[in-house]
Amino acid sequence: MFYAAILAEHAPDGEKNRADAAALYRTALGGNPVVREEAARRLLPLLPEFPDPDLLSRLVPALPAPWGRALAQLAGRAGTDTGTNPEAAAVFLSEPVDPLYLWALERAGGAEGPLFTKAESAAVAGRLSLARSAFAPALEHFRAALEAEPALFFRYPELLTGLGRSFQFGDNSGAGTELFLEWEESLRDPEPAAAMPPAAGQPVSGQPGPAGMPDGPARSLLAYRLLYFAGRIERQRGRHETATGLFSRAVEKAPDALQADACIWYILSMALRDRPGEVAGLLETWIPRWHRAADFDDILDRLARHLASQGSWQALLEVYRMLKPGPARAQYGYILGRASEAGYFGGARPEEFYRTVFDEKQGSFYYQAISALKLGRALPAPPGPDPAVSPGQAPGFSHPELMEFLLGFFGRGASEFALPYITKYRQELRADELRALAEALQKAGIWDESIRLAGFYMDQDGYEPTRGDLELCYPRPFLEPVEEYAGEFGIPPWLLFGLIRTESAFAPGIGSRAGAVGLTQLMPDTAAEMAGRLARQGGADYRREGGVDLTDPRANIHLGAFYLRYLLGRMQNPLLALLAYNGGMGRVRRWRAEAPELPADLFVETAEFAETREYVRKVAAAAAVYGFLYYDLTVEAVIADILK
Repeated sequence: MFYAAILAEHAPDGEKNRADAAALYRTALGGNPVVREEAARRLLPLLPEFPDPDLLSRLVPALPAPWGRALAQLAGRAGTDTGTNPEAAAVFLSEPVDPLYLWALERAGGAEGPLFTKAESAAVAGRLSLARSAFAPALEHFRAALEAEPALFFRYPELLTGLGRSFQFGDNSGAGTELFLEWEESLRDPEPAAAMPPAAGQPVSGQPGPAGMPDGPARSLLAYRLLYFAGRIERQRGRHETATGLFSRAVEKAPDALQADACIWYILSMALRDRPGEVAGLLETWIPRWHRAADFDDILDRLARHLASQGSWQALLEVYRMLKPGPARAQYGYILGRASEAGYFGGARPEEFYRTVFDEKQGSFYYQAISALKLGRALPAPPGPDPAVSPGQAPGFSHPELMEFLLGFFGRGASEFALPYITKYRQELRADELRALAEALQKAGIWDESIRLAGFYMDQDGYEPTRGDLELCYPRPFLEPVEEYAGEFGIPPWLLFGLIRTESAFAPGIGSRAGAVGLTQLMPDTAAEMAGRLARQGGADYRREGGVDLTDPRANIHLGAFYLRYLLGRMQNPLLALLAYNGGMGRVRRWRAEAPELPADLFVETAEFAETREYVRKVAAAAAVYGFLYYDLTVEAVIADILK
């Protein structure tokens, strides 16, 4: 019934279908626990009035505990208009602002309703404004809450986060920094003062401290939050030196590795923008202190680009020696090997770097494949066919009720509504369960999300991909037009597949913020120019009043293949053609004029935009996988063709 309800809810007949959906969600309250919770979450916002006692008795246990308790509290208030309720109010001060939140808030009388104190009302109004990204109005509401009850922000971390974001984006005066540092200083005051009690349901660990602030571990966490948000506010104001000092102090109080890494990332990012020549030296301090190296790959990529552009090979070598195994070290090793091979850098033979990159198990496939080519070696053979599954063999899911719910979307015509729920629960699921969902998404033609989900579970520590996983991650939809138009223009089909996968992940109607549309992500002006050229050469004419229909897969693939062929002819090198496809031919020619001597693959590493550099690597790596999986080629043969 849940899937029929969600289809009815999104049907075009307005109130009638809302009523039908509500009736169906009521029936779905008898499903398994996952279905009950999700049906309850969708049912409540459809109800014009508060649920009757019978329905309420079914909804309260179906919802997560905070909402179930809040609903029961609101039911006890039905028909009354006096008296605050700390436990129910706590839900509105901490839970995400979503349709259930908004429905419940309306039933409670709104942000200014009798459920809340004056300070709580202002804080709820601030959260509502923040949910609309209305930062200046949010800040006005939060300031009213501050004036009435400052300790409210110490009891509810979501409020402190909201206050920090509001100051960051809604005020450039530095008042937020001043307030947060005043609070942080008071935390260091050894003399406790009388504390305001925590809200019901929101206990504070430790003993109360100054002005109602917590003590013990909670005090340390609060100090971190204050320093962290003060740093973000100052960064937004462009005061990077001050922000760096605040983030450096916050690192020392970070409650976990994720929060410490966030501070270090901000420190390095600001230094890379303001003082790129000093970042290599800073890394000596920060590399030993960061936890998840992958979170800094973007910083290291930007630094590699700066150092390679400047010819600072010695500094690049120093960073390389600091790095632990991973994609960044593979990138630095390949750049050094290529620079050494080209005669720009001495002191080590290029083979020494290439060998390290080739042996890098955690490195980038792109660099590993090129290094294999340089060394005349072959990468380990990708996995063979998946083990056969006996007819009728049932999957042994460890989350059977959750999987029953998620897979149910695909068997009942509701696949287009499955993704938010898969995203919500994916952290709870095993790799085999995620694979089953990726397969269901692919069968439903939702190629882009299938690819993303397959990539997500394949990246899990210790997971060994099978050939079936690779085929899920590198599928071949639109096979006939891709091979037809690749053949028409003399383009390897594996290269065109790699381009389409990188551009759109095979989502025909996708559009970019820049205005590119469709499978090959063509800009309308570019598509119109290519359509004219193609028609004048005797090909199909896709020109229409109002422009080319780039959401038509065949037209898009045909024009994208024609454009790639056009760039290959103009740039005389596949890597440079891919750079131009993403970054623009005129821009790439300007870059090339500044460094005409660099080999094409080393020149890619100096391209100005990180997105463009990564685009070339992704297309080349994807082409190599497609060549191996479907066209009986070695990875090295595909890479050699792209590098020629």
